Amino acid sequence: MNACIAFAVVAGVLLVGGADCGGAAPAPTLTQLKADVFQPRCGATGCHGGTNPARGLDLVTDPHAALVDAVSVVDPAQRYVVAGDVEASLLLKVLAGPVPSPGGDADCRRMPPGFDLADDDVAAVRAWIADGAAND
Repeated sequence: MNACIAFAVVAGVLLVGGADCGGAAPAPTLTQLKADVFQPRCGATGCHGGTNPARGLDLVTDPHAALVDAVSVVDPAQRYVVAGDVEASLLLKVLAGPVPSPGGDADCRRMPPGFDLADDDVAAVRAWIADGAAND
């Protein structure tokens, strides 16, 4: 009888989720990034949110439309986010920055100015882009 109970407990743990040992965490959603990164760190200061966002880049109202496949106003040869392609995404470049503008001046620098995002925040943005930059 005790063996049956032990088996049932182990089977229950495995069914509930204990079987995923060391698997990669799912990529964050855009909704999570908006709440945890874009709004408090990029939009709350008024830089990329509100009525007159810097460079027209509003990361609070509709970050998907503002970022995914959107052409940079600083460098029209680049897109802010290329879904599935972290290396081609300007957003990740400026988070790691600084990134010079095409004219060579300091027009496009490391973002956000004045402080670095936490490594976890940058990793979350990276994972979202790598996973296809869904509008979720």
